[in-house]
Amino acid sequence: MTETTIRTQNNFDFLRLFGSIAVVFCHSYGLFNQEGDNPITILTNHHNGYFLLSIFFGLSGYLIAKSAISSRSILHYLWKRVLRVQPLQFLLGVLTIFILGIFFSTLPASEYFSSWKTWSYFRNVVPIFGIQYNLPGVFTENLFPNTVNGSLWSLVDEERLYLLTVILCFKNKYWKYFFIVFVVALNGIFLVNNILHNTIPYINRGNIFFNVVFLNAALFYVLNINFKKIGENKVIILLLVIVFFTLLRFNNIEPILVIVAPFVIISFAYLKSILNFTGKWGDFSAGVYMFSFPIQQILCTKKVGVEDPFTLFIYTFLITFPLAILSWHFFEKRLLRYKDLVK
Repeated sequence: MTETTIRTQNNFDFLRLFGSIAVVFCHSYGLFNQEGDNPITILTNHHNGYFLLSIFFGLSGYLIAKSAISSRSILHYLWKRVLRVQPLQFLLGVLTIFILGIFFSTLPASEYFSSWKTWSYFRNVVPIFGIQYNLPGVFTENLFPNTVNGSLWSLVDEERLYLLTVILCFKNKYWKYFFIVFVVALNGIFLVNNILHNTIPYINRGNIFFNVVFLNAALFYVLNINFKKIGENKVIILLLVIVFFTLLRFNNIEPILVIVAPFVIISFAYLKSILNFTGKWGDFSAGVYMFSFPIQQILCTKKVGVEDPFTLFIYTFLITFPLAILSWHFFEKRLLRYKDLVK
């Protein structure tokens, strides 16, 4: 079975692409400080972050667990993760520093390139150590100032979770049980912290929600839940989606959402439908997600498409999507051919 055939057996590519485009849509409203008017915000009772980012972290947790368990070694697993993220981050860093920075910095080129903040932007190639959002003199007058790429924050948690999931590479039943106990305990702590109104140190961070979603999704794979069987029943999928969106209407429901969200998302990923064919043309989600924010900031600087958030979204999409297609076919896809280079 070819890779293309495998990609057309599920909705993983559709969900990632949908999530990426929806994030661009939400950022368009955020950059106008009109988040309250965002239709997705209204639909999800201001829980659009839980809805959209749960797609990424839920799918990622499930597939990363699969990758860890199926990898030949820890090095093989880590190599695949590096190959998927770091080259694109390096390309984005080069384009950002040497093209975007030169044309959009208010500083003279000599001052721009002599600043250590220009070169430290390359730290974003390895997001596990944190993200630098600004470049000297770039986007200083925008409504959302001094931020070159606000989308990159999620990669910090993603890469740290990749390292945590290394324990599944051991394929030892004791490590498996350790992982199960660890994730169940984390859910318990998350629940207690919610009851105590977010007073436990570190657990009170907002993005801990997505960390737990990731780990719960990974746990679902470890427990070998038959999502393919669930995906065969469209009625069950519909009911799960209704339950998910109903929960979003309530507040303080996070301890339930961290379990329900990844379960619903992974179940939907295995739904047999025409959406399965999204993967036939490739995975453009990373390109859309990573390229879109700088393009939005450029448009805002040049006063192009800034009549309203929806217009900004359309302009951004028309520029970003072709770039994402080119990035996949001429860069990302070609690099993935070397995923088994390291054993």
